[in-house]
Amino acid sequence: MEVHALHGSDGNRSFKFTNQGYLVFDGLVFKYGHGIGNKGNEALTGNCNNIVIRNCSFTKCRSSIFFNNGTYSANYVTVYNNTFENCMGNIKCYGTESQYWDIYNNSVYECGYTHGTNKWVNSGDAEGVGLQRHKYTHIHHNSFIGGDTKPIMLWGHSGYAYNNVFIYNNFIRDTGRVGIYVAGQTGCNFCGVWIYNNILVRPSASGLSIASGNGIAVQQGSAGSAMNYILNNTLVAANGQRGIRVEPVPGSGATNMYWTVRNNIVYCEGSFDTYSMTYISRSQLVSSNNLIDEDGKWYYETYPHQRSLSFMKGIGQESNSIIGNPLFKSPGGSSPLDYQITSTSPAKRAGVSVGLSVDYVGRPWRNPPSIGAFEVSPHTGLRMSKKLEMER
Repeated sequence: MEVHALHGSDGNRSFKFTNQGYLVFDGLVFKYGHGIGNKGNEALTGNCNNIVIRNCSFTKCRSSIFFNNGTYSANYVTVYNNTFENCMGNIKCYGTESQYWDIYNNSVYECGYTHGTNKWVNSGDAEGVGLQRHKYTHIHHNSFIGGDTKPIMLWGHSGYAYNNVFIYNNFIRDTGRVGIYVAGQTGCNFCGVWIYNNILVRPSASGLSIASGNGIAVQQGSAGSAMNYILNNTLVAANGQRGIRVEPVPGSGATNMYWTVRNNIVYCEGSFDTYSMTYISRSQLVSSNNLIDEDGKWYYETYPHQRSLSFMKGIGQESNSIIGNPLFKSPGGSSPLDYQITSTSPAKRAGVSVGLSVDYVGRPWRNPPSIGAFEVSPHTGLRMSKKLEMER
């Protein structure tokens, strides 16, 4: 079935969920208004399970896919091969805990803000993927290009835990807000969140988010109880942007950070210093084998100034991390493949094994692996996805 040119008002929705399951939306076309789900002031009246949304196109929608759970939940939801253009919100699920979502191979282009008369005014919830209280969820192989959107956002409520959420192999470029944002209320608990093999090029270009000017920003609540991971990401920052920021939720008094930060490239395109990593000192923080470009500095704990790599090593952080130019294949390019490292890169084989199996394009990681989202050595038999071939 095809649904064309739905000119819905802000309160109208093309397909609305109540207490339903085993639904497949395939190949539909949505324009304007709301797309699939229930509107913001209208909660589910029962659990919605086993939903598949695939091969659909959303253009200039107020919110494209939105589950407002209320006291119910949406479980076993698969969202893949969809395109979103000039929409405000794209894939969102708010409310009571949900489990087993798989979100992949979606393309989000120029979403989240108003330019001209045919886009929605940004109300602050302009996420590419925005999830609350999720467990056992995968967000991977998506692209987020341009606009003024928060590409990926996880939000935790006090008393709830994010368990086993995996964010990997996503490409984020020139978005207006923080690239990957993990935060929540003061008592939230992130445990078992994995962020790896992502490529972020000039996220937060206009610095409009709560955590403005960051590539990856994580804020742990006071209930943190298990390790989380930021591994083998490539971050290209504009002038003055932070690459990675790790801190407690403001006001939470959290002392249990539990974050491992390893094998990441943080590179600044401009000539100004960039805060490569912003940490609040906690004994559970592990950071090593990162490559920071020549302009990179750290802002650490309560110290009021930027700090050098030698300072960080002196206080027990950043062992085996290095300062240098990563020597990308084509720095400044628009394709993820432009940010492969060359054979002479200081990132080559300079990482530490962290248990990952393949890189951004499916090449096996060597031992020791390279730093960043790409392994440097060619691998015969590599098969790129059609999306990657087109982007190349």
